Amino acid sequence: LGGEHGCAPKNGSVSVPQAARYKGRTTRGVALGCGINPAYGKLDPYFMAWAAVDEAIRNVVSVGADPDEISLLDNFCWGNPRLPDRMVALTRCVRGCGDAAKAFFAPYVSGKDSLNNEFTGADGQRYAIPGTLLVTALGIVPNVQHCPQSTVYGDDSILIMIGLTAKGLGGSALEDVTGQSLGALPKIETTGLENARAVHRLVKRNLVRSCHDISEGGLSVTLAEMMLDACCGLSVDLAAVPKEPKMSDAEVLFSECLSRYVITVSEADYDEVAQLLNGVTFARLGQVIQSRELIIHGQHEYVWSQSQLFEAHHGNPRFMDA
Repeated sequence: LGGEHGCAPKNGSVSVPQAARYKGRTTRGVALGCGINPAYGKLDPYFMAWAAVDEAIRNVVSVGADPDEISLLDNFCWGNPRLPDRMVALTRCVRGCGDAAKAFFAPYVSGKDSLNNEFTGADGQRYAIPGTLLVTALGIVPNVQHCPQSTVYGDDSILIMIGLTAKGLGGSALEDVTGQSLGALPKIETTGLENARAVHRLVKRNLVRSCHDISEGGLSVTLAEMMLDACCGLSVDLAAVPKEPKMSDAEVLFSECLSRYVITVSEADYDEVAQLLNGVTFARLGQVIQSRELIIHGQHEYVWSQSQLFEAHHGNPRFMDA
C-alpha cells in the first residue's frame, strides 16, 4: 500500500539487501508481484494461467523490474485430480502456464500444489473448490532509485496508456457484479513482452513518475487506484484509448484484456517518451489535474470525487477527512 496516507493499492513490493543498502554498495533490488483470477478458470483454465503469468509480470515491471530478468513460481489449488473433469482442467491450466512462460522467456524456479480440496455437502454430493492458479513473479530491479510510484503526482504530468484494449468481458469483475455472462474472454495478447520491455526502457531512463498495470476491473479501476490516495486527480479522454473498433464506454472502461499499462510522465519528457515507445501500441490519454476528481470524457462525461472512489474501494472514507 502507498500514497499520501499509505492506503492505496500498489502493484508489487521492492526489497533491497539491508546491509548493502546502508553501506551504499548497491542500487539493485528485488521486485515481488502476483497474478490471480479464478473467475477465468471457470471459463477456460488455459486462459486463467496465461492471464496470471501476464499479470504477475506486469506487476513487477510496474515497480521497476527488468522483464528479461524475471523468474516465476506457480501455486495450484484444485480438486481431486483423479476425477476426469478436474484432471482435464488441471492439464489445460498447466499447458497455459508453460506457453505463457515461454512467451515471456521466464522460467519457473519453484512452486507448490494444494490438491484434493473437496468436501461432501449436506446433500451428499461431492464439491470441489474452483480450480485456481496463483503465479508469483520475482524480478531484478537494476536501480531502486528509479522505481515508479503507483499513485499519481505532479501537476505537469501527462497520462499514457500502453497496449491495445480489446473486447471481452467474460469472467471480468463487471460480470461478477452483474451476475450475468457478458460474452467471451479477452484474447491472449502476444505483445506482452514487447510492452513490458517498452515500459522498462522508460523506467531505466527515470522517465516514469507513476505506473500501474491494468488488470481486475480494467482501465476504470486502474485510474481510480492511481488517484485513490493522491494529492491530485485525473482527466481522461476515452476516445484516445487504443482499442478495437465499435467499443462502448463500458467495454473500454472494464475490459480486462492483458499486457496493458498506464503511466504518467512529465510533459517536458513526452517527445523522448514517445520515441522510446516506438514500435508498441500507446496513446496519450489525458493529464493529472489539481482537483481531486476522476473525470472521464467518453460518450458521456463521468465524474467521481476522490472521496467517492475511496468509499467505494474501502467502504470507509475516514482517511479523506484528514
